Amino acid sequence: LEENNLVGSFPTELTKFSSLRVLDLGKNKVSGTIPESIGDLAALEDLQLQSTAMRGTLPSSLFNLPKLETLLLSDSDIGGNLPDNIGNASSLRNLFLLSNPFTGTIPTGISELASLEQVIIAFNRGLTGSVPTFEKNVALTICVIGDLSLTGSIPPSLGNLPNLQIFSVANNQLTGTVP
Repeated sequence: LEENNLVGSFPTELTKFSSLRVLDLGKNKVSGTIPESIGDLAALEDLQLQSTAMRGTLPSSLFNLPKLETLLLSDSDIGGNLPDNIGNASSLRNLFLLSNPFTGTIPTGISELASLEQVIIAFNRGLTGSVPTFEKNVALTICVIGDLSLTGSIPPSLGNLPNLQIFSVANNQLTGTVP
């Protein structure tokens, strides 16, 4: 459904399709919020909501989806605090959160996601706190957490990630040494 000039609120009826594997409403004028019932999509592997008119916060039920591998949210008004249960998304491989009004800290549970291969959290100046340790993210190849408001130092555990190929923490307020 990507890039189709679709308008109107997020179709909550879609959350009744229990076998739905991919939901891509990106680059449409879809508005409203992501319903808590998104957590009913037990087969969902890929959710893409980039460049929409959506707003509100991420429902915690999203990170309880057992098969969710890709979450792409960018250029929308979905914001607020990132759910603390992000570490429950054990199948999550790709997490892209760019140019949204997120606030608070990056939940420590992100460091529990052993399947995570790519994480790009950028252009969310409301995100504060420290750089996650990513100590259990052994599959991580790309880690970009830039243009946030992170402080402190880069955790030494990042130097132990065997598959890391791209790492950027540009445009934060970090200090100390590079591991």
